[in-house]
Amino acid sequence: TSKISINTQNYDIRTLGFNLKYNSSILSFISFSLENSSFNTPTVNTDELGLISFVATVKDGKTISGSNIHILNIIFKLNSSLSVGIYENVISVIIRDMVNSGGFKYLSNRTAQINDYRDGKNFYGDIIKRDSEVNGIISYSNQYEIVNFAALNYEYGNITTNSIITKAIMSGYNTNNIEVTNLSLCEFDNSNNNN
Repeated sequence: TSKISINTQNYDIRTLGFNLKYNSSILSFISFSLENSSFNTPTVNTDELGLISFVATVKDGKTISGSNIHILNIIFKLNSSLSVGIYENVISVIIRDMVNSGGFKYLSNRTAQINDYRDGKNFYGDIIKRDSEVNGIISYSNQYEIVNFAALNYEYGNITTNSIITKAIMSGYNTNNIEVTNLSLCEFDNSNNNN
């Protein structure tokens, strides 16, 4: 997900137009989401592969200003055929124009700043593809008792069932645990059961 924010340089803006260029052999454009209720839904053109053109206007003819205005998120998918490694100059943004309330275009054809894993001010964005590593598996239930041979409340037509949740414990770049319940199999060993 690429977050698009603007700095209006103390100007009040009414319209913003920009082009986002990306390497289509590395990324595939999926969708975008408007993140600022002050703006109308942007006009988007994706006719040319590797280029997305946006035009966003402030609602009701009003203007907006600020140093870090989050406008929208753009969602890409990393192409599955890519091998692990660093890919340079994958994405860039050109501000076509910023227009104020009087129709004055005070910024035109300016390369935008890209912030990526390098934590610097760059004109092009790089991407790293890393392998995800699984450190272990954990399963748990929100109940103390998972298996009970008694038919509890059966005479009232209610049968109590409990579920077990399984998660993969990740390491490396992806430190979030991933739920893999649907991929796991739970079996009860009743070899020691004398009943």
